[in-house]
Amino acid sequence: MSILNQGYYNLEVVVVDDNQFDSTANLSEELCFDPRVRVVRNPGSHGPSQARNFGVQSAIGELITFLDDDDFYLPGRLSSIMSFYEQSGDRYSFISAGRFAEMDDFSEIQPIPGQRFGVISLENIKFGNSIDIGVLMKKEFFEQLGGFDEKLSSLEDWDLFIRALKVKDGYKIKRFDYAVSRTEGRDRVSEREAAGYFDIAEKYSKEFGYKWTFIPRSKGLNLAGQFSLAKAVFYSYRSSSLLPARIYLSSRFPRMIRITKELSARRQP
Repeated sequence: MSILNQGYYNLEVVVVDDNQFDSTANLSEELCFDPRVRVVRNPGSHGPSQARNFGVQSAIGELITFLDDDDFYLPGRLSSIMSFYEQSGDRYSFISAGRFAEMDDFSEIQPIPGQRFGVISLENIKFGNSIDIGVLMKKEFFEQLGGFDEKLSSLEDWDLFIRALKVKDGYKIKRFDYAVSRTEGRDRVSEREAAGYFDIAEKYSKEFGYKWTFIPRSKGLNLAGQFSLAKAVFYSYRSSSLLPARIYLSSRFPRMIRITKELSARRQP
């Protein structure tokens, strides 16, 4: 419902019913009777990449954006992004904004660290993705990129943004208006992230180099609970980077890493 409460009316909402059995009867009355909403059936068992690609194919608008079924847009997000697009035109490959995490239907809110705002280049997301799935992008450009890679286990958004930024820079507005749901017990795409990191490492190993592959592999092993201190030290040595060690330490001692970052920030003039 958050997409319909944006105060932005010139839009088409394509709801992809990606279940084996028709679940359109479960839609709320607001969705069923809103003329902006169109439900498309995508029967069978498909991954999120295929479902999103199917939704884009069904869309008739010039611009597209995305919203996962358990995430939220805060009021004003679409207006803010569209206003920026109207000012910048085709200068950027995509336009996004800030995100944060919510748990148990907003009973708890947590910031998502490491977000960069302003102009986003390929180098800015080479070692990790700080862009949410709700980017604004021209449909034609999305199709030229080939859409989401349906062969990836997860992290298909990171992969799309890598390909987009190889064409031209993106932009991220400093406004926190995308809520990522992290409520325990919900089946989320992010649960397959460990395999996704290995897929990304393999896909871009030749392009980004052998040393770079140790960074996404470190994140995959860490998520899978298979990243030991010995591996972290070895991966840091092979990658010529402290990132694998930081990945290991931040998961074991998150409070210590957070305090260190805060102290470093205070020392900066």
